[in-house]
Amino acid sequence: MSDIGPASPFFTGREDLLSELENYFNPQSSITQSYNGKIFVLYGMGGVGKTQTALKFIQTLQQRFTKCYLIVANSEESIKASFYDIAIKNGFSKSSGWEAGLKWIAKLEEEWIILYDNADDPNIDLGKFLPQANHGNMIITSRNSTLTQLSVRSKELKVMTPDEGAQLLLKHAVKSHQPNSEERLMAVHIAAKLHNFALALVHAVPIDDAITTTEY
Repeated sequence: MSDIGPASPFFTGREDLLSELENYFNPQSSITQSYNGKIFVLYGMGGVGKTQTALKFIQTLQQRFTKCYLIVANSEESIKASFYDIAIKNGFSKSSGWEAGLKWIAKLEEEWIILYDNADDPNIDLGKFLPQANHGNMIITSRNSTLTQLSVRSKELKVMTPDEGAQLLLKHAVKSHQPNSEERLMAVHIAAKLHNFALALVHAVPIDDAITTTEY
């Protein structure tokens, strides 16, 4: 439950944000860490690509981090279950509480990273689920912009650029060959109709069917 999977193979764009994350989480960065380590809040509308961007960053730079964990943060129950899973995977008995996982990682003075994913519920006090340590790295994805108060750095993720939107659509729609100029123009048109919204673009064409955008 606490394992971090890879980003989608169709991941597209977001280069500026990925670069910002890399600079922020660079161990040599001059950015001051809080008592909770380095925290970056990535917020925005649901389906805009927050989780995939965070996964892409962690996947690309996973060699930098000693341990990578996912906290499913949509409810207190799922948060506790994720930390319990971390505890079990690191030698604690099944009778241990979820707090064991949280305390263990707080004492682990390494360059670990935790992704708190989908921390959308404003009624959850997420602060109490952050390791109390001046080391470590955390990314929080959320629709709730008020969580920015937990971090030194945050960013609102918006819709994709027209070029990114068209590229993502083509990756899903054209699989048997390199897209031609007509297909590229059609992709730009369709992506604009879908407001370059990542989730809408992903579901705009059947992933398993090798169709072209000219069939729309």
